[in-house]
Amino acid sequence: MKKVVLTMKEEERYRVIKAVVNGKTSVQRAAVKLKRSERTIYRLIKLYKQQGKDGFIHGNAGREPANKRNAQLERQIIRLYTNKYAGFNIAHFHEFLTTAEQIAISESSLRLLFRHHHILSPKAHKATKRRIKRELKEKEKKSKLLSKRDEATLSAIEVVENIKAHPERPRKHYSGEQVQMDAS
Repeated sequence: MKKVVLTMKEEERYRVIKAVVNGKTSVQRAAVKLKRSERTIYRLIKLYKQQGKDGFIHGNAGREPANKRNAQLERQIIRLYTNKYAGFNIAHFHEFLTTAEQIAISESSLRLLFRHHHILSPKAHKATKRRIKRELKEKEKKSKLLSKRDEATLSAIEVVENIKAHPERPRKHYSGEQVQMDAS
């Protein structure tokens, strides 16, 4: 006999319908508890009688999403960006990807792919660089091993990060000590 594993919602639905079938609760109470109509409760009772616990498993359970990209395409995109189109920002690379390489992918998906693989655009903001640096440092602490690309990204970020464009000034000791002027 195969063991059926349900999610918490499916398990709750199964438990309530089982109680209705066993006569421990009414259809009206089950409808209130599951926040469904009485007609839906009768449909679930029929499903329970025909399929048992298996009927409460969602139909898409265990399937891959229809819009999932394959790993080979992702590797090809990363290889193109690191070799042929090195130094392009993401928007420019996306333009070349769709026209010259005939690879259809949205720019937002491309950004997510690069973020997942810790690949920075040459025009990345400081906040993005800090976030990726923090992620790579945590990854380094956990696994002690970084890929060559991750090591290169981390070293490139560390070189840029040390220089502050706007250094902070020390706080004044007393209220009203600093004179601020408006240039308007």
